[in-house]
Amino acid sequence: QMYVDDPRFTATYDRYGEGTAAFVRDAMSAYAKREL
Repeated sequence: QMYVDDPRFTATYDRYGEGTAAFVRDAMSAYAKREL
């Protein structure tokens, strides 16, 4: 969640394309639910 809650993380990831921070958040969540 920190990828979208903290503007510093959002800016870092979204420089690769708008919405990348949310994508990373969702991908990490899906991975954790499946693997942990």
